Amino acid sequence: MPVLKPMITYAQNFEDVMLRRVFNDRNDGFYIDVGAMDPIFDSVTNYFYEQGWSGINIEPNEWFYDKLVAGRPRDINLNVAIGDREECRSLYLFEQYGNSTFDEQSRDRFAEKGYASEEKTVRVTTLDAICRKYATRPIDFLKIDCEGWEKMAIQGADWERFRPAVVIVEATEPGTTVPSWIEWQPILENAQYEMVYFDGLNRFFLNRDCENLRCHFGSPPNIFDDFRTYATVVAQQANHALQHERDSLAMRTAELEQKAQEDMAEIARLREELRSTQARATEQEQELLKSRLWVGQLSQELAATRRRSPR
Repeated sequence: MPVLKPMITYAQNFEDVMLRRVFNDRNDGFYIDVGAMDPIFDSVTNYFYEQGWSGINIEPNEWFYDKLVAGRPRDINLNVAIGDREECRSLYLFEQYGNSTFDEQSRDRFAEKGYASEEKTVRVTTLDAICRKYATRPIDFLKIDCEGWEKMAIQGADWERFRPAVVIVEATEPGTTVPSWIEWQPILENAQYEMVYFDGLNRFFLNRDCENLRCHFGSPPNIFDDFRTYATVVAQQANHALQHERDSLAMRTAELEQKAQEDMAEIARLREELRSTQARATEQEQELLKSRLWVGQLSQELAATRRRSPR
């Protein structure tokens, strides 16, 4: 395995770690993400976007589509669903979750877990139509996650004309470990794609014209891939922010305590000055009283002297 630079993985099941091995050190490339969902959270493509790549994000959920438009200005973002023909269908929409599906069984399974959905009519197009219109360069990898609609998406592609080097397809029934690849894997095999890796959720297929890339799928993500999860990075950033806030509060507290000590010292000085002033005032009152007594005594003596003096 070649030496890899540190990376942040955003994908749900380290799919981007596996793909980074294949396309290591490339700052340009092209991807198609069917069922892109969020531009960052659980994204298979965000790592590559940050390296300078661009591509096509396909997301029928308008809530996520708006986030993609805001977060991926360099990409082509399409608010459509993918199937085997052009049509309009009812989508069971789970707004803030990546569970929106055409499949009623998947809808019921998510509903049993407490997820609320609404039925919404969406436009369905094909991978073939999208590639003909937007794929103006070779496709490095294609990711398909349609919550039970993978077969229809695969059937709607032109595998002779548009041939990604790597294809990643969610290969279990939504939210379960039950295999779902039996019905669609033969389509890819007939298109000269070979399954080279299964991560428990997705199956990775390699274009047989890219046999030299097979070596990158020999082991699961491991310590030599040198990656950190996005959740870990966010937690560390939050922790650093809290530490900075704590240090700022500690410094401010120390400043206030110092100021309080200085204020207490000033208060003590002022109290001592007040006591001294009060003592001087008391002394002055006593002196004033003595003066009054002396003046009164002098007045009496003067009056007595006048009475004794002859007229």
